[in-house]
Amino acid sequence: MSVDDAIKKAENQESTNVVKMPIPFTMTQNGTIKANSLRNIGLILEQDDILKGTFAYNEFSFADEVIKSIPQLHIKCGYVEDNYISSILRYIEDKYGVLFTERLLHMAVSNDAQSNSYNPVKKYLEEAEKEWDGEQRVALLLPEFLGVEISEVTTLQTKIFFVGAVAKVFNPNSKFDYVLDLVGGQGVGKTTFLRKSQMVGIQTNSQTLRTKIVI
Repeated sequence: MSVDDAIKKAENQESTNVVKMPIPFTMTQNGTIKANSLRNIGLILEQDDILKGTFAYNEFSFADEVIKSIPQLHIKCGYVEDNYISSILRYIEDKYGVLFTERLLHMAVSNDAQSNSYNPVKKYLEEAEKEWDGEQRVALLLPEFLGVEISEVTTLQTKIFFVGAVAKVFNPNSKFDYVLDLVGGQGVGKTTFLRKSQMVGIQTNSQTLRTKIVI
C-alpha cells in the first residue's frame, strides 16, 4: 500500500468514526432528563431529526403554524391542532423516555415558532413584484373585470385600494380609511374579481393556510 493510499484509508476511517453529539439536556440528580424544563423540550424541537423545522410564526395571521408535514405523527401543514400536541408528546416519551406537560410543549412550540417567523402575504407580494412585466394595468382593472366605465375617478379609486392593501402588509400601522364598495347584482363578477386579485385569500395550501387580506 502506498503512502497516499494509507492516508486516504486513515481519513476514511476517521470520517466514519465521527459520532454525533447528543442533545445537551439538563439532567436530574438521578441522571434522567429533567421533565419540568422548557429548555429541554425546546432543544428537542430544535435538534430532533423529525421535529426540527416544523413550526413557524405567521406574522400576518398572528398564529403559530406547522410548515413541515410529519406523516408518521399524522401532522400536516397548517395551524397547530390539539391532537398534534399529544402526538408529539407521545413521540418524545417513546424516543427520549421523558413525558413533558402539554402546557410546557405549547410554550416550547411558541418559542420555536417565534424564532422562525414569516409573512406569507409579504412573500407573495415580493414574488409578484419580481414577475411583474412593468405594464401598468390599474386603469383597466375594474373596466375589464366588472365593466366599470373608464375614468380618472375609477382609476384613482383602484389605485388607492391596492396601494392601501400593500401598505398595510408592509406597515400595519399605516392609516387607511377607505373602502372599495362594489355594488351590483349576483353574478356580475364581484367575488371573482376579488379572488383573482388575491384580496379574498392568499393560499399556498388550500386546506390549511386560511390567511386573508382584510382592509
